Amino acid sequence: MKKVYQTKFNREGNCYAACVATIFDIELDEIPYQDEIHYDNFDVWFNKFEIWLKEKYNMHLVIVEYNDNLLKELPGYKIVSGKTTRGNLTHAVVYYGDKLYHDPHPEGKGLKQKRYIDLFVKIF
Repeated sequence: MKKVYQTKFNREGNCYAACVATIFDIELDEIPYQDEIHYDNFDVWFNKFEIWLKEKYNMHLVIVEYNDNLLKELPGYKIVSGKTTRGNLTHAVVYYGDKLYHDPHPEGKGLKQKRYIDLFVKIF
């Protein structure tokens, strides 16, 4: 699995897209709607991303509030998001099980506060 690094930073950052690209082992430019992955229009992005995820991978995105026990119990790769160590920005990183696998920011410092766990679930 190739670790993909973000190419945009701060409020217009593409850390989430880099996490998705890492998990699905694809190029960053294959992730659609990157410019819409911001919390001010999250619902619009989420609906479009769900359609892409279902069509391309037959998967659904489930977002749950962060919980240490839940992180330990859920196997596999997942995206964890929360506050970065670089100010008051929201950031996303990849976990494998309960261990940080990849921080797409070049500094690679992870999160100072975890808020959500994003799970990719196969549709049966």
